[in-house]
Amino acid sequence: MSNSLLSQIIENINNSKFHESEQLAWGLYNQNKTDFNIIKTLALTLLLQNKYNGSIDFYLKAEKINSNDFDVINNIAHLYLKIEEFEKSYTYAKKAQKLNEVAYQSYITLLELYLRKRDYEKAYSYTVEILKRIKFEQLINNPNVIYIILDTYFALSKRDEALKFINYANKKIFNPEIFYYHSTFSPETISDEFIKAAKKILKFDGYKNHVEKGKTVGPILFGLAKYYESKKDIERSDEYYLSSNKEIANIQRFQPLLNQKLILKIKEIFSSEEKLPFEKRLGEGLIFIVGMPRSGTTLIESIVASAPDTMSGGELVSFYDLIKASLEKDEDSILHEDPGTIYENRIKFIRQGNKFFIDKLPGNYQSIGYIKHIFPKSKIIYVRRDPWDNAISLFKQFYISNIPYSSTFFNIAVIYANHEELIRYWGDTLKIDFLTIEYEDLVKNTSEMAELIFNYCGINHRYNPEKRKNFFARTASKNQVNKDVHTASIGKKSFESYKKEFQNYLENQREYWIDSK
Repeated sequence: MSNSLLSQIIENINNSKFHESEQLAWGLYNQNKTDFNIIKTLALTLLLQNKYNGSIDFYLKAEKINSNDFDVINNIAHLYLKIEEFEKSYTYAKKAQKLNEVAYQSYITLLELYLRKRDYEKAYSYTVEILKRIKFEQLINNPNVIYIILDTYFALSKRDEALKFINYANKKIFNPEIFYYHSTFSPETISDEFIKAAKKILKFDGYKNHVEKGKTVGPILFGLAKYYESKKDIERSDEYYLSSNKEIANIQRFQPLLNQKLILKIKEIFSSEEKLPFEKRLGEGLIFIVGMPRSGTTLIESIVASAPDTMSGGELVSFYDLIKASLEKDEDSILHEDPGTIYENRIKFIRQGNKFFIDKLPGNYQSIGYIKHIFPKSKIIYVRRDPWDNAISLFKQFYISNIPYSSTFFNIAVIYANHEELIRYWGDTLKIDFLTIEYEDLVKNTSEMAELIFNYCGINHRYNPEKRKNFFARTASKNQVNKDVHTASIGKKSFESYKKEFQNYLENQREYWIDSK
């Protein structure tokens, strides 16, 4: 019976029916809670649904039965990386590597860990090892691996090597994800051959569902938009951006009201801050850079990271995840009474003893009250950008799950107004101290703003713009941040026919918050 059900579970997994697989796996587990294969299978169904904490629990149960199973050890390494338990991830990844030196999977985790530590030479050595082991068919169907390999090339300024990799891959089998990545850093080098291949795929209309279609044509449409934007053909570029976001909107399931309710819950929690269940730490040297995505947070990160004795962890999800259980109804979240200690232990792997550590997750503007409650000596830099410029910049990026509101100007307007209300609440109502930087001032008077930022953070260093340009960021801003700071992104002219509509949405949501006081 169990073998028959296990076969059915595997079939469901192969058909991406992960929830159904999990339900069957739970049934098997409840019948036999010590069977190694059943425990492994249940753990896998949880992993495939991004239920990381639950998956870890069951893989650890499986490890107790067989501590030398490669899949178990490798998946534990992967899961610890996902929840940013970097030291544990490293330990398990090295063990997985010893268990099976031929398999490529553990090398991916190690590559990611060294990228996080900004040890780019070591990361590159793992890229070489992955490419020795992985079959082309496996690589081409795994865009996350492709992206991390290309990021490694860029971290070491191996632009030519990245282009060689892209051209080799796309000549064998045209891949939408690779085409999009190419468009983000060097659209002018995209050949007519690849443009034709991209447009040929757009003519196909035999997809199983809208999700499959969106994930295939989305990156192509965004890539073509960036290609024509580089050609100064703004009208055609905008048409492709609009088409691509229409497809992505069919995939994204963003619910603006849930975000609104989250803000109301945060206010309710902080109406009696003394009831917060969290232990306090000092948080000396911690610098949180927050704001709307695409508002200039990466530019500020590169400025701060140019100072000596300063390390950036990039966009870390840890802080929010550690307080998530008190905010959201998420079956996989855990309430931690001492998230500060857990957070500081997690970042040690990256911080490497540096005096200052940067956490640049823009969405941590939702967590400002928690940050200051748990880490009273931390520094918070909030960057604010013109709403319409910010909206256009978001609309022009290929986001699906990481920024689920980016595909419509309505959603962006609602979130922008919501973010304004939280910033007002933290600063005006709760009188929390943080530094506000206007994006427009930042790009017009960079050295002056850098001095202001350094003084606020307690960094005794003179800003070096050349060192700043050497900074590598694994975000959509990776290609802009290495260039001289400019003001071309102020007063954007794209999508002018949508501007008034956006501003009406923005004002309506602002009015909601005024009326709710």
